[in-house]
Amino acid sequence: MRKTVSHPMSGHHDLQMCMIVHMMFKFLASLILFPMFAFGVLRVVGNAGEWLGEFPAGESREAVFTLRNDGAGTERIRALSRSCDCAEVSASTNAVAPGASVTVTVRTLPRKEPGPFSVSVYVVTFSRDPASRVIKLAVTGKAVDAKTESACNGRGEVAE
Repeated sequence: MRKTVSHPMSGHHDLQMCMIVHMMFKFLASLILFPMFAFGVLRVVGNAGEWLGEFPAGESREAVFTLRNDGAGTERIRALSRSCDCAEVSASTNAVAPGASVTVTVRTLPRKEPGPFSVSVYVVTFSRDPASRVIKLAVTGKAVDAKTESACNGRGEVAE
């Protein structure tokens, strides 16, 4: 009968190989799964509000906002909404890659009546970050009649 003698370190080699294979598997899985679990975070670059000044009631004005994705994954815009039908809202893209930016344009529609106005715009995202799920932007201004516009310099001051 033959007796088998094992080397005291032979089990150690098997354990090392198992650990190496396990580490390689975790590394490859992280490369594949990381993008699926990474998420984007949109932040406003600059101010979240813009004053359009005074302008004739029959004209429209635009405000442009930039939002940057500071997250590790692509962020998607779910919806754009506004507080009134007095403005149109558009975004340059719906999918924002990490480090990239999107521009949100708010264009006021010509007003029939002069007076101050305020439009709130909401950028709704799929973000996991509660602070960037709904981003509020504000546009304010004052529509004036033609007689008032000719007497003002656009800043509410009487022109000389």
